Amino acid sequence: MTPAFKKKLNRHDLLVGTIISLPAPEIAEILSAAGFDGLFVDLGHSAMSIREAQVILQVAAPRRQASNRTCGRKAC
Repeated sequence: MTPAFKKKLNRHDLLVGTIISLPAPEIAEILSAAGFDGLFVDLGHSAMSIREAQVILQVAAPRRQASNRTCGRKAC
């Protein structure tokens, strides 16, 4: 978590983000440059593999707070 993101979170500021469900690093790069506070990589509702998610996070992380969701054996 970046210090700026954590500060906004602690102040209860409005945070705006979006969900990435397509395994396209180009889209992640565009979205990370678009000014969102964070990006959410959704592995629970997409056909994205762990490797594809890793690439998405590597592309997006230098610019934005990025997180992912996995479901494991339970339904999400």
